[in-house]
Amino acid sequence: MSDLTHNNNTVLSASEIRTIFQKTAEEFSTSKVPTARLPIILEPMPARIEHTLLKMDATPNQITQLCDEAIQFGFRGICCLPRYIPHCRTRLKDTQPLVISVIDFPLCGSSPRDGATLAQHAVADGAHEVDMVLDVSSLKSSSRAAVFERIALVVEKCGDVPVKVILETGFLTETEIVMACAIAHTAGAAFVKTST
Repeated sequence: MSDLTHNNNTVLSASEIRTIFQKTAEEFSTSKVPTARLPIILEPMPARIEHTLLKMDATPNQITQLCDEAIQFGFRGICCLPRYIPHCRTRLKDTQPLVISVIDFPLCGSSPRDGATLAQHAVADGAHEVDMVLDVSSLKSSSRAAVFERIALVVEKCGDVPVKVILETGFLTETEIVMACAIAHTAGAAFVKTST
């Protein structure tokens, strides 16, 4: 492909994916942000699972149960709303599961500055990892710089805490998914996820 047009109905070849990724990454190559690394997990399946409860009506008792199940089954971690980070840190103290939280979830509706502040608070409250939602609106509007800046700002505020970007792939074309991966990579994200 000679340009980064949006393909709605075609399947990209490996060569096209590489080209789109490289061209998108080159846009931000001088601004590349250091990435906090995630470990490569070779353990059995339970050690790869992030047990998650992100419902708006989740109760403290349900969050306690989430933590207890993570301990019982040997899960990698739990993922909770930011307000439950301190509760989970206390419940999981001296155990293996990590405390992972989301920011600007599920819609990426706050300003970039507010999203970064939420991430900073999540880290201060004890989150081991932070998951953020991709700015789908900006990507769809061909504002790739805005997508990059939002992720980079969150990564900066998280320091050594890994940031994972939820791409919301159900809203993206294949080309946009490749571009989103390249932007997340150059902005310092440690990992991408498919969707909420």
